[in-house]
Amino acid sequence: MISCSRCTLRNPPGSHTCEACSHPLPSRPVVIDLDADEPRGQSSASAAPLPESEAHTLCRMPAAAVADPSAVATTPPLPEWLSTGSQGVLAAATSLAQHRPALCCAGARLPCQVERWDCGYANLESLCATIAATHPSLGAASRLRRVKGHLEIQRLVEAGWREGLDPEARRTYQGRLVGKTGTSAWLGADGSLTLLWHLRVEAFVVEVVDRSGAGDAVYSIAAACLALGGGGSAGGERGGGGPPPKRHRGSDGEQEGAAEQGEGSHWLGCSARPPLLLQHQGHSRSILGVLPPPARRLLLRDPRDAPGRLQLVRPDELDGRQYQLTVAGKPLARGGATAGALSLTEEEVARRRGPPGPEPAAILRHGRWEHASWCGLRFG
Repeated sequence: MISCSRCTLRNPPGSHTCEACSHPLPSRPVVIDLDADEPRGQSSASAAPLPESEAHTLCRMPAAAVADPSAVATTPPLPEWLSTGSQGVLAAATSLAQHRPALCCAGARLPCQVERWDCGYANLESLCATIAATHPSLGAASRLRRVKGHLEIQRLVEAGWREGLDPEARRTYQGRLVGKTGTSAWLGADGSLTLLWHLRVEAFVVEVVDRSGAGDAVYSIAAACLALGGGGSAGGERGGGGPPPKRHRGSDGEQEGAAEQGEGSHWLGCSARPPLLLQHQGHSRSILGVLPPPARRLLLRDPRDAPGRLQLVRPDELDGRQYQLTVAGKPLARGGATAGALSLTEEEVARRRGPPGPEPAAILRHGRWEHASWCGLRFG
């Protein structure tokens, strides 16, 4: 038998290339013996050295490593950020494929803020555009497409207040948000929830009160919402293969074909879930995905960054703050972001009007998770 020096497969005598990896084989049989101190051939003790053109490096490897080549493969260190150009999540999915990420939908729009104070507006506007593009059959899709600019977002939040949603926030702002700028116009998780509910889009909020271990909590929330570690087929919330969606450039310069990804059209770990909004005092970002251990990273889009730039953040880098996460869809890992799960009925909205206001799906405080009775996700 002739052993390949690259993959160690033993090939039949007379073979010129390896049947497994097509690597050229030496003209005389050379076998890698994992238990011997040196390689042996037809006459190991007296064999003449191979010509330079046929020389191969032979090394001893543990049997387990030979059985599982990935055991000895080295993974390049993760960068702190990715430059994805106009392809966004699709480019990230390709770059991070070896880490098996759990990502939001492939057609997610990346937010870019205009003013120093409008990060919340930028993230919410991109979330609405993403839902409208990826779920064109949604009843609220046409209204979501019109969510553009500070004034329109402020008008919609005020309309939600007048409808009876989040009366406490209405009192805090004295019923007036339109026309405000700067810190007095900051838009938090409750404001995002009010706008989405007013447009009849299902969404919920998860709060992280504990500052210690806050990053691990945020990672757990994102992993649960994006169904990290789940299998599934193309019909489930998360897919694991298939061809990439067709793409063509639209009039706005976006990859329109990718943005119009429908339910069940998943690729390289992309789910049906839109991005999650991550809010802390003074700033807001979008969570686009998570990487499982050993990489264990959050994929974030900061609207202050250059277009197409995404951050890869370790959970411990988020420690020391309190967070609120806004998640579109129902609080379910699977089926929580289909068109049906993103829709709110009039009866559901009616039950959410009036005091005490929006109830968090879950809260982490004093080292313990408290889940609402209607929350189907568990974060710890």
